[in-house]
Amino acid sequence: MTFLIFGVRVRVSFLLAMGLCAAVLLPGRLIPLLAGVIALHEAGHFTYVFACKMRIKRIDFSLFGVRVTLSEGRLREGQELLLNLSGPAVNLLSGGLLLLWGDSMQAKRAAAVHLAVAAATLFPLGNSDGAAIAANLLGRCRRLSAPAKIWLRRGLAVLYFAGIMAADGAFG
Repeated sequence: MTFLIFGVRVRVSFLLAMGLCAAVLLPGRLIPLLAGVIALHEAGHFTYVFACKMRIKRIDFSLFGVRVTLSEGRLREGQELLLNLSGPAVNLLSGGLLLLWGDSMQAKRAAAVHLAVAAATLFPLGNSDGAAIAANLLGRCRRLSAPAKIWLRRGLAVLYFAGIMAADGAFG
């Protein structure tokens, strides 16, 4: 489905629309909570875009995330880094605040979902925020060859995963 909102072309994939319809039929509160947390994550990105007075050309929603095309084209390195950090930062901040001041089980559950979304989006593989952040930071290392940067990014992904597993107590 494609439509225009305030002059911005918005496309929603068929699979996402079907998945959302199926999710509405599922019992429980996890799906609405997850949708709200992801909406806050994306609001973090959009807040940065609007704060920098950038113009959005197109937004694509799919099962694998949201892809935004800006009218400005390519961003400077610092802008791209901050744009990719803004979504996970909102989740980390929200999750931390909920853990500190939330006394109810619902607050703890919401904090866990916020922190899980932050962890998933910071994973440095695929088209995630973490992959863009790692590529941006490794791109600043001028002495490294392209294959070395790819292997470093993969190594970061393995270390990141091992760190999450260790934090969970998977290694004893």
